[in-house]
Amino acid sequence: MISKHNSIRWNEVLGDPFSRNLSPLMLVGDGVTHTKLSRTPGTANKVAHDITYDRDYVMAWLTKKFIQGLQIKDKNDAIAIISEVWDYYEKTWTGGLDNE
Repeated sequence: MISKHNSIRWNEVLGDPFSRNLSPLMLVGDGVTHTKLSRTPGTANKVAHDITYDRDYVMAWLTKKFIQGLQIKDKNDAIAIISEVWDYYEKTWTGGLDNE
């Protein structure tokens, strides 16, 4: 049996709150909402949660997976890596800039 929907934010999810892939829609307005069924330990019923993923989720995800994951020490290191990734992306995936 599935009980009614509960609306929660991404940081209230049981387990790994960073399991959702990033989406550009998370940066717009109130973000995006996904429904997830979960069972509370000790109960037979599943509960449907409407989970909101927003700009805060993107920032926390980038901090956990990127900043902490690569052990980046300061803002300049982060900017340098992002700049290098952007250059690689443009060269590899977009065929380079037309105005270069």
